[in-house]
Amino acid sequence: VPPDFLAKFRDSQTNVMIADSAISLGRVATECDFAITNGTHGTVAAMLRAGVPTLNFPLTLEQQIFCDRVSNCGMGIT
Repeated sequence: VPPDFLAKFRDSQTNVMIADSAISLGRVATECDFAITNGTHGTVAAMLRAGVPTLNFPLTLEQQIFCDRVSNCGMGIT
């Protein structure tokens, strides 16, 4: 991602954050109201533990199966 693109979001007052390095999912979960993920177990689990609903776009069969279960329980949308 070009640095000027990242700077545009870093310096603005938008509700979007683009991270260019590792971040604490626990911290993110306490600061967000909704998460859009690619369906990885760690990310989705961290959000759900904090009570944050998820919109999941799984990339693999295993992620699809996991996200289907999350959706079936009413804790997210796949």
